[in-house]
Amino acid sequence: MIYQSGVEWKPYSSVVLQHLAIGCPLRDRTSVIVNTLQVYSGSHGRAIVFCETKREADMLATSQAMTADAHVLHGDIPQDKREMVLKVCSEMSQIVLYIADY
Repeated sequence: MIYQSGVEWKPYSSVVLQHLAIGCPLRDRTSVIVNTLQVYSGSHGRAIVFCETKREADMLATSQAMTADAHVLHGDIPQDKREMVLKVCSEMSQIVLYIADY
């Protein structure tokens, strides 16, 4: 429990949210991510994949192996496209969102 300004605050996440961290060789990364998304998200799930670089996020989202509707969010994406991606994410039942830190 974390106390801030004398108020108890408990970190939480959705009960249907599952956090996964999977280590694998770079050469297998795309197939591991696609397979993991299929197993855990199925045909009706949403997923967010955090990537280390913008290049990696772009590569994964455009991969031929990706069967779900995939979108990318990072600093090189124009603002109007980012807003469109967020709107699509809120409306669709199956989507994969790749996000890069830098």
